[in-house]
Amino acid sequence: MLFQGIRPFDRAGAIRDALAGVELAAMNIPQALGYTKIAGTPVVTGFYTLLLPLVAFATFGSSRYLVVAADSATAAIFAGGVSGMAPINSARYVVLAGLVALLTAGFLLLARAFRLGFLADFLSQTVLLGFLTGVGFQVGIAVLGEMLGLQLHSHRSIGYGQCGRARWRRTGHRPGDSALAAPHRAAQLSSSHRGIG
Repeated sequence: MLFQGIRPFDRAGAIRDALAGVELAAMNIPQALGYTKIAGTPVVTGFYTLLLPLVAFATFGSSRYLVVAADSATAAIFAGGVSGMAPINSARYVVLAGLVALLTAGFLLLARAFRLGFLADFLSQTVLLGFLTGVGFQVGIAVLGEMLGLQLHSHRSIGYGQCGRARWRRTGHRPGDSALAAPHRAAQLSSSHRGIG
């Protein structure tokens, strides 16, 4: 059945919903435009992520409380994964963004068809809060320079994947090699300290 989330219709409820929609738009439009900066996509895509999912969910969804929109965590994860495949804000990058969105939609439809929503119950609330807090700090630090009018250069912000791959092409040192070698090196030092090796 369509429009389950907004039924039953009544005049008083429609007025309240219209006022709530104006307030939500006043808050969400600047927020969605900010997420495009994090994701590295053109600004107009923020309007698409703001309008189209809401219309689709109002038509096909059944919950009045589920948040259906882009968020900073999704934008940061997307930018970290795709920035190494194409220059940020390029035509290829936008095509990859669309492909990721379509693949995600496909997987979500499969999850709905197989009734896999119960898997969300296994996600710890503490882990989710920690993850979102970490993303908030990362995004805040990444945009701090622009807020203060400073030029900051970091290899650990959202565009790290692209910087690391450029360094790999220059030096032959792959990003993450040091992190992977660290436990092995620590074990070597520990065993030599104890006289094992």
